[in-house]
Amino acid sequence: EGGKSLYRAFSRADGPGPPLPGNWQLLAAKAQALAHLGRNTEAAATIQQAVVAAPNHPDVAYTAALVYCVIGDNASAVASADRALAQGFNRRWFSLAWFDPLREEPAFQKLLEEPPE
Repeated sequence: EGGKSLYRAFSRADGPGPPLPGNWQLLAAKAQALAHLGRNTEAAATIQQAVVAAPNHPDVAYTAALVYCVIGDNASAVASADRALAQGFNRRWFSLAWFDPLREEPAFQKLLEEPPE
């Protein structure tokens, strides 16, 4: 319950009204909190705002992959993981347990293959 109360507090981090559209860090963190609270529609909308705010930032792409994985949107999770890797994010971060639901996805397995040297 301690973790959930922290997620609830963070899901309200930007206060009442619309979120700050250019603050991708806040949007990405809020999307994670919403995903872990099971507020999937809000999580997806919020992570999309973060992606729009910083479309070429690998941290945003990685967080999008995580959020989509948590909410069960595996296709979007794999697409976001692909973007994160293309933008230079290290493959090892995709070994975290959050990504376990993607382990059987052939597209995800292919992404995690080490490129030939």
